[in-house]
Amino acid sequence: MKLLKALPCYFGGKQKLLSAIFSQMPLPGPGWMPVLVDAFLGGGSVSLFGKAKGYQVLCNDISARSEVIGRALIENSRVRLDDMDMHRLLMQNEYSFVRANFANLFTPEDAETLDTMLGNIKELSELAVQWHPRSTRVMLWRLVVILYIVRYRKYGDFGNEGIYQPLVGRYNAQIKKSHYESVKRICTPPLRKLQHVFEAINGGIFSNGLDNRFFKMDVLDFLSQVTGDIVYFDPPYYGCDSYENKYNVLDSILAGQLVEEQPSKFNQNGALDMLREMLRAAAWSPLWIISYGGPKVTAQDLGAIVAEFRPATITELKYKYNFGNEADTDARRTEMLIVGRRG
Repeated sequence: MKLLKALPCYFGGKQKLLSAIFSQMPLPGPGWMPVLVDAFLGGGSVSLFGKAKGYQVLCNDISARSEVIGRALIENSRVRLDDMDMHRLLMQNEYSFVRANFANLFTPEDAETLDTMLGNIKELSELAVQWHPRSTRVMLWRLVVILYIVRYRKYGDFGNEGIYQPLVGRYNAQIKKSHYESVKRICTPPLRKLQHVFEAINGGIFSNGLDNRFFKMDVLDFLSQVTGDIVYFDPPYYGCDSYENKYNVLDSILAGQLVEEQPSKFNQNGALDMLREMLRAAAWSPLWIISYGGPKVTAQDLGAIVAEFRPATITELKYKYNFGNEADTDARRTEMLIVGRRG
């Protein structure tokens, strides 16, 4: 769907699994709009797709990168980017955080463009404290930065620094044939990248006539304060690379300072107990849908945990896993879908 292009291509995204996930949900109909509670917004595909399908969406995530998606796309139904935004984002200023800290991860043109945009966003953010309606535009501009960074990186993350070395230093070097497409993306002129990003974001902004809301809270606190017809869980997978590690550079750029990695409790020892607490806090929901694929938790492990609270069905999904904007070469059974229905 075109609207999903508005989302960052984070690794582990659920875009290819949306049909399987939503096939387990009751459909909205005349006089009934189910409330979909998305406990871990992450990259936003389930919430944005649910909004398009006519669900009222209540979504949550503790991370700043997910808050941008929640405010700019899930809550926002009318504010779009235009030529004036492009002009204001590219006004010259003295901001230099990216060039000072991450020059080896970007081409000189991209580092300068990012610093220019971030300097203007900082100024607008300070004004937003005084004039609240501007905060939506702040989030849209921050989403521009996120997409500008991750859409043009191999795998959408920061694990392939070697690709950038010949581009950063402007010296002669051999580039692996497998990197050609990535280098072509990286070397797209900044203005053209921004035009593509603006078009993608505007394609994800729409109204479904409902009050869709984002919360930035600890998941247990969030689940204690909301109610709904369906809860979708996509918690961090125990034993997998954490988003806090994969996207530490992005988190630091958004914060304007170096951010210390703080992996989620769901990705540490004690993860199974956290999953139990999560389900206990959502006992009010008649329907749980859980995505999981952690190497240290089997389908039987998770199914047994859900069965402590209610009957559970488990489906193993065979599909090509996406690593950001690159597809895996092999189909793998890496995901399981667990459905718990209250009797």
